[in-house]
Amino acid sequence: MSERPADICLILEGTYPYVTGGVSSWIHQLVNALPELRFAIFHISATQGEAHEPRYKMPPNVVSLVDVGIHGGDEPALKGEVTEAAAWETIWRYHEEMKDGRADGLEGLLGQISPHAGAGPSVHDFIYGKPSWEIVRRLYETRAPDISFLDYFWTWRFTHLPMFRLLHAAVPEAAVYHTVSTGWAGLVASVQRVRRGRPMLLTEHGIYSRERRVEIDQAEWIYVQRQEGGIGRDDQYVRVALMQGNVRKPKGLILIVSRVITFGVGRFRNSPRYTLFIAINLLQPHRGDSGIVQERIGIGAHP
Repeated sequence: MSERPADICLILEGTYPYVTGGVSSWIHQLVNALPELRFAIFHISATQGEAHEPRYKMPPNVVSLVDVGIHGGDEPALKGEVTEAAAWETIWRYHEEMKDGRADGLEGLLGQISPHAGAGPSVHDFIYGKPSWEIVRRLYETRAPDISFLDYFWTWRFTHLPMFRLLHAAVPEAAVYHTVSTGWAGLVASVQRVRRGRPMLLTEHGIYSRERRVEIDQAEWIYVQRQEGGIGRDDQYVRVALMQGNVRKPKGLILIVSRVITFGVGRFRNSPRYTLFIAINLLQPHRGDSGIVQERIGIGAHP
């Protein structure tokens, strides 16, 4: 595969080209339908070091494929760049802002601790370093002093290790970053938007946080008390990039959402355009089902 910069970098998690299914088929059709555009694929896998065989034949316009595992293994004892105490304090303040419902400090945070891949503390520093340990200790003492610190620490490590690895991952250069989910893929796309100043496109094919909550709710090893009721089966939520908020569909109604998204991927007026025509039909539930989602995607490229 070529190392030329891509027009579009697709940021994917647990899907194409290593897993077959609806989202993977959609992505494969998307890439094949736009042969004049160069695609890079940044794929996020569950476990570091595992070998994967693509389940799809890569189209010729895929110029690079990167696979990063976010769990498993340990980090080499590499020291990163010296990070001032003020930068670590910024990390602490960012946690406080998120607790208060604010999440607008990402750009400033990345500018201090990780302005580009490989900058700032190493993954080993984040996991084992004393400044990081002090932040974890302060978070525990102010937010969860009544639970086991051992449980708290390992939960923190499990949930944060992927983020530290992805901050250091080499993401291909591209004119536009397109992710088909939030979660870790959404984080990578957001980071690239901040670091490179390139457009970011999100087309959500599911509600990531709700899917993860369902998994947690079904997990037998989690001993915390669960809320009664959980996720209602009578509601459906659809989120499409660049739409305002969520669209809520009460039981018994039919919802049709359409949207056209176009990005220029070149520097000149006559450069190709990356266009998604999105139409989502949410059909009426029946027989106790929570609903059926049909999605039709038309892809076009035009000057």
